[in-house]
Amino acid sequence: MRNFNSVAFVLSAAICIGLANGRPHYGGRVTRDEIGSALRAGKRVILVVAPRYDKSLDSDEAYGDWADQFNYFTAHVSKDVKVMVLTKAKYVETVDDPKIKGSYGTLFLLNSTHALLYDGAILEREIYEIGISRNEPDEKAVSTSGLQKVSFHLK
Repeated sequence: MRNFNSVAFVLSAAICIGLANGRPHYGGRVTRDEIGSALRAGKRVILVVAPRYDKSLDSDEAYGDWADQFNYFTAHVSKDVKVMVLTKAKYVETVDDPKIKGSYGTLFLLNSTHALLYDGAILEREIYEIGISRNEPDEKAVSTSGLQKVSFHLK
């Protein structure tokens, strides 16, 4: 029994360390067709632009803060929401508009031609909550959160 408790403790610790390391969970390759299919299926779609994790980001506090908020959000998001993570290069290859200025950005697609854009790393949980709301967010919430209503076009 003692060995079982030791193994259980080690596994629990490994899981906690893995969750606490701040690495976002990337899905498979995101394609134009996958985005369109999710929208046609009635899913709410979120496109997240972020650098792919590598060891050099372990000491980057901004990356860690972003990844913690992102991982919390994705762990609690509804199953009717499709979160797709893309590198900046993949985003540029897949999406025509809007443009993302830096290495981070999040698009909360409202439909196949409109979205809410947060152009940067989301560091506050409330921004995710406003962006994912089923109801059209009010203008004040959008403007004070840093979200922008934009046109959305795939390539």
